Amino acid sequence: EPLYAGGKISTAYEMSKLGVNMATENIRLTESEVIVKTHEAYYQAVKAKELGEVARSYKTLLDELKKNVEGAFRHGMSTRNDIMKVQVKQNEAELSIQKADNGYQLAKMNLCHIIGLPLNSEVEVGQADPSANVSIPVDMGVRPEHAILDNKTELARQQVKLTKSDYLPNVAVGAR
Repeated sequence: EPLYAGGKISTAYEMSKLGVNMATENIRLTESEVIVKTHEAYYQAVKAKELGEVARSYKTLLDELKKNVEGAFRHGMSTRNDIMKVQVKQNEAELSIQKADNGYQLAKMNLCHIIGLPLNSEVEVGQADPSANVSIPVDMGVRPEHAILDNKTELARQQVKLTKSDYLPNVAVGAR
């Protein structure tokens, strides 16, 4: 049985504890990354939904404008060209609605992918809460990335101790 191995045993034990701490912090880091990706995907879906609503309200506005321009044309106050310009804008608005709807479907599929649901799952996205964009100060000492770097630094120190122990005497006890 070794009594003293130049500090190798205690150093190796400390290094194993640091490895466990680093693994725990890696799990925390992965969890926080998933949370961030989920938030980003959710707000992308909210954005796409809002863009669709804006495009629909713009289309409604253009429909009303077309009625007004057609009335003005009937009374001789506008030209046929004015009606055609409004129709072009209506077609562009319909295209914008289709693009927004497709973007919303893709954003929902991305959200389903990130949270682990089948891509064709029906998820309903609400409106963004403006109060949720409050900035919160974060203590860097509690961040998993910081803790992992601290553990790596300590692991390097322990590695130096382990290397030093190779040059220290070893004492062992044996029995027959």
